[in-house]
Amino acid sequence: MTYYGRWTYKYEMGAQKGAAGVLIVHETAAAATASTSCREKTGEQFDLVTPDKNMGRAAIEGWITLESAKTLLKNAGQDSMRSRRRRRRATSSPCRCGITASMTIANKLRTINSRNVLAKLEGSDPALKDQ
Repeated sequence: MTYYGRWTYKYEMGAQKGAAGVLIVHETAAAATASTSCREKTGEQFDLVTPDKNMGRAAIEGWITLESAKTLLKNAGQDSMRSRRRRRRATSSPCRCGITASMTIANKLRTINSRNVLAKLEGSDPALKDQ
């Protein structure tokens, strides 16, 4: 997968475009991973601290399942397949769905210092061990 297809890029672009939040739709078939990955970020997470202390990020960053996205679009009176085809065009642009959300997130933030560890395991083949 290219950098532009990664979830981190999607979060970055959402923040740059002024999104209050970014919810990525997880598609198991396309991602080749189970939708349980949508729930993996419930425990402690670690990230690098940026010069702006990550304040340039969208306030909400998360994942929803494809089924949840379809339900949201249906409740907004949108056809999920038509929306999907429109997003895949080169001229695609965001559209308002008429849905509002209210979210409360309770985070406990802490900054820790860690050290990178470097180790060398020398090979046993005399001809190849220095490669």
